[in-house]
Amino acid sequence: NLQERENIAILDAVAQGSGELGIIFAPEPLLEENTAEKPYQLPLNVQIEKLFSDDFILCCSQNHPLAQQKSLLLEDFADYPTVQFDTNAIMQNIGQAAAEPPRSHQYFSNNVSFHKDMIRRGLAISVITAFEFRKLYLKYKDLTALPIANSYKSIISIVTRKDQPLSAAAGVFIDMLRKFDFYRV
Repeated sequence: NLQERENIAILDAVAQGSGELGIIFAPEPLLEENTAEKPYQLPLNVQIEKLFSDDFILCCSQNHPLAQQKSLLLEDFADYPTVQFDTNAIMQNIGQAAAEPPRSHQYFSNNVSFHKDMIRRGLAISVITAFEFRKLYLKYKDLTALPIANSYKSIISIVTRKDQPLSAAAGVFIDMLRKFDFYRV
């Protein structure tokens, strides 16, 4: 039974035993060792196997004022309206914990059409992974992707419980994921 959920819901489901394994796309600070200042503490009974790492980038219309830049810093676009997927909402808390500039114009949604329209019309920019850009927006020739020099990476990881053996089906699925070529998607 496959279900799509937010990263923290996946981590909690695996920790509580209502899911055998999960796949998360999470900013690297979420997966670092537990510290008191983190916005979310990883459950102690889960283990995380990192599969793939990807950079967060800025996506904008080719007509946007930022589109002519070669590379950006997070603070370069702090005052621009930004749309982000809900799975990246944790970045807001992590960013504030790292004393980055607060962003007053952030909008979170999982509606790809909304994101695409806002970005293509030049009404907003988006911070997404290069993987998401290739998957969702590469076909739109009027959009551009810019590297963010001081951004985090997104880590695609498998989450399982430390204290429960995996079923044979879960083991086969994990083996397939380990062999999957994320770069060629």
